[in-house]
Amino acid sequence: MKALVSIITPLYNSEAFITLTINSVLNQTYPHWELWLIDDGSTDDTIKIAESFTRKHPNVYLLKNKTNVGAAKAVK
Repeated sequence: MKALVSIITPLYNSEAFITLTINSVLNQTYPHWELWLIDDGSTDDTIKIAESFTRKHPNVYLLKNKTNVGAAKAVK
């Protein structure tokens, strides 16, 4: 059994590059991974974009903070 790799990506108003970031993970050749997107209260379309990936890919997850608390404090 191969090890599961967890990729954790903090987000805050990241609509300009989140698609490129997620696609980079999706294009990896190692098949045993999960991607956790942690949004820190984005006010742009970051969440909308991230949710479009979570609907299509069962190993992509999104956690959302209601307000911006800072990347170091962003928790579930």
